[in-house]
Amino acid sequence: MELGTILKDKRLEKAYTQEYVADKLFVSRQTISNWENSKTIPDIESLIDLANFYDLSLDNILLKGTDIVENIKKKEKIAEIRKGTVPFLISTILTMVLLFKILAAPKVDIVSFVICLAIMIANLFIILYFAKEENKIKGLPFKTKSFFIMVIIGALVGLIIGAIAGHIFK
Repeated sequence: MELGTILKDKRLEKAYTQEYVADKLFVSRQTISNWENSKTIPDIESLIDLANFYDLSLDNILLKGTDIVENIKKKEKIAEIRKGTVPFLISTILTMVLLFKILAAPKVDIVSFVICLAIMIANLFIILYFAKEENKIKGLPFKTKSFFIMVIIGALVGLIIGAIAGHIFK
């Protein structure tokens, strides 16, 4: 049984309104509605408050409402993935700056240019992999075309910023 169903059944069993429960738990009525309709899941503090308010065992809620445990696991995996993406984003930005610095030089060093370009492309593919994994965990389809459009727009913006920075810091 989903947590939302458990909460709604308990509220109706006690003949409480969503407004009443919201007032007692210091949340909005909309929050109660979202929890009951499984649009959102309460955080751990709210779960404890709900368990106390409805005289439920927290173990019982977590065992019956397995969507909570799954949601927590998903959030942890997504946090790990996002943590792993950060160094590659920073590396991509720094490589882009270096690339623009090379391009702004009076004489372009082709070897340095190709190495920076290769690093930047490798980083973008790693970021693509992380984005695909995050969407897989969320159960969403990954739109590769949209991702590449964002990369192209980012590269164009980066080129413009890099060109400006290259001329400013000559």
